[in-house]
Amino acid sequence: AIPAKTQLSEEERKEALFDLAVKYGELDEKMLAGQTLSQASADLGLIVKTTELVEKDMLPADFSSNFRDAPGTAADTIFSVPVGTKKFEPLGEDQWLYFEVLQAEAPVELSFGEAKEKVRKDLVSEQAIELMKAKAQSHWEALSISMTEGKTFVEATEELELNPVPRSEVTRSGTMGGVMREYTKAARVNPGELSEVITDTDEDERYGLARSFFLLVEKREAYEETGNDAMVDMQLEGRLRGYQSAALMNWFMQAKASANFSAASTE
Repeated sequence: AIPAKTQLSEEERKEALFDLAVKYGELDEKMLAGQTLSQASADLGLIVKTTELVEKDMLPADFSSNFRDAPGTAADTIFSVPVGTKKFEPLGEDQWLYFEVLQAEAPVELSFGEAKEKVRKDLVSEQAIELMKAKAQSHWEALSISMTEGKTFVEATEELELNPVPRSEVTRSGTMGGVMREYTKAARVNPGELSEVITDTDEDERYGLARSFFLLVEKREAYEETGNDAMVDMQLEGRLRGYQSAALMNWFMQAKASANFSAASTE
């Protein structure tokens, strides 16, 4: 399947990003005017999703994306602000996030029985992960030997009956969750070489299920960060709206002063 954003022309994509930013601006204005999030979202055709109490590592993968205009990931921010926080932030390459922190609870101490069961599950998980790592390392060593002997990556994987998962056109911007993890590792590997074996445990759900894997970087290309143009346009639009509001307020103040207007006191 072709990602939705690649089905748009660059100009259409910029317009879509700009329209989304404007819509979030309208959402902010409606809420400042007194509408609830549900009311304002319904007016603008937006869908609000509410989670139950959730641990940081159990948030959906999208929350592992970095903010465009602020440091850290969405998950880092959400779990570092107090209850009642409401915030708009541009997220990743082409998303916007509005979140409210409705409730937070401190960790609770487990009973002996609960702790025992957790330890048992952790031990089983740890043993399974060690077996998974050993198998991946074995495949890595066999593949490395075959490639050292002159076989191509394709020939070596076919001989070893491995089924590599291709990733094409993966870029720094917009990648999320497990794909972001793969990009980060691949960025440090020379084209034509294998990475080391990488293991993601089930302690960090942002990367999906626990897995051990390694990468072959076929090629690396420089690309233009086209999303920057759209971001500049959105920031200019926001700044323009601020200037327009300031100019209007200044006009009212001057008109009031020239008319020598003052509010009458009431008793």
